[in-house]
Amino acid sequence: MSYDGMAKTPPADTADSLREALLKRGHSPAEAAALVRKKRRRKTLEFDLVKSAHHIEGPRGGDELCTVEFAAQALKVQPRTVHRFIHEGRLPARRIGKAYRIRRSDLAALSGVAAAPAASMTSIVDIPGVDSETARLWKKTVATAIASRGSVADGTRAELIYDEAQRHLKIIVVGSTGYAVTLLTMIQVWLQKLRAEP
Repeated sequence: MSYDGMAKTPPADTADSLREALLKRGHSPAEAAALVRKKRRRKTLEFDLVKSAHHIEGPRGGDELCTVEFAAQALKVQPRTVHRFIHEGRLPARRIGKAYRIRRSDLAALSGVAAAPAASMTSIVDIPGVDSETARLWKKTVATAIASRGSVADGTRAELIYDEAQRHLKIIVVGSTGYAVTLLTMIQVWLQKLRAEP
């Protein structure tokens, strides 16, 4: 919510959070109080506070966007140096509104630090009461689904284990969370269709 039509100072909890963040950044109590009161500066500080907390404590995916201020802090340079890197083409950035946003993977590439590996997952789907013909159909369908997505599958693989005596099928999905979740959703839809058939 914008503070444009509201009082000169932000709500107490936001002001306190901003003041604490400024004190941690090395500002004196008087400077912190003055900066919190400034309307133009307040929105930037509030956004930087949220982004900094997210980037420091949150997940560190390569496609995550960060601010110029965060990039400057990570590279140990001034924000104007980051702007120069952007204008020189050394650091790819996307303009959103009046500000630049930088992908974490691009920032890591510029700094020479390896980006954090993408999150991965392993899931097992148990399907009881499956005949051998249906098990072959499942194997073909899952393999085709992964192959058709190509690079989007991003190393995701599935292994099917069929116990003919027990008439039990296990589908083990291993890979990046993005496509693995998509594949599991497709498997759920196929199961619903299979159970709906007479």
